[in-house]
Amino acid sequence: MQSCAAMTSKAADASDPAAAAVAAVTSELEEEEIDPRVYQELEKLNACTEEINCLETQLEDANCLFRTLLTDSTHQLKALSKKLGSCIEKARPYYEAQEVAQKAQKECQSAATHYQRASGIHAAAKETIALAEERFLTNSNHWEFDNAWQEMLNHATIKVRVFMEHHSINQNFVHPGDGG
Repeated sequence: MQSCAAMTSKAADASDPAAAAVAAVTSELEEEEIDPRVYQELEKLNACTEEINCLETQLEDANCLFRTLLTDSTHQLKALSKKLGSCIEKARPYYEAQEVAQKAQKECQSAATHYQRASGIHAAAKETIALAEERFLTNSNHWEFDNAWQEMLNHATIKVRVFMEHHSINQNFVHPGDGG
């Protein structure tokens, strides 16, 4: 491989004006002193490259170990499968049913939590409506039904209605055909 100076001298010999310009710039660059920060950055780059190479080697080793363990465990599973024979197939429905039961239990717990939260909101909304009706009835001669009270009652009524609709749907889901 030729050095940069050798290439520029050959280019300058060709009596090409562009080659002569390249040769002049190259000789100027060779004469300039390189900033010490460049050397520091190059050292950092070399250190990072070494670390990357080390990590790549570790990754290759870990992948090799993983493949070895996977192969060994596959052979062990096949050997156990041959040894146990049909026992695995006989037990499979039990474990599949157990998995389904665990999923259903989680869904049931979630539904119970949702119901408790909705029931609390329903009770609070009913209480708000009852208090508003009581206050309105006791002070009906002196009290005007303003927009804020109307809005609060509408909001509480909507909450009660939504709860009753959800409750009705859930009852039909739990007890289909009973009507609640």
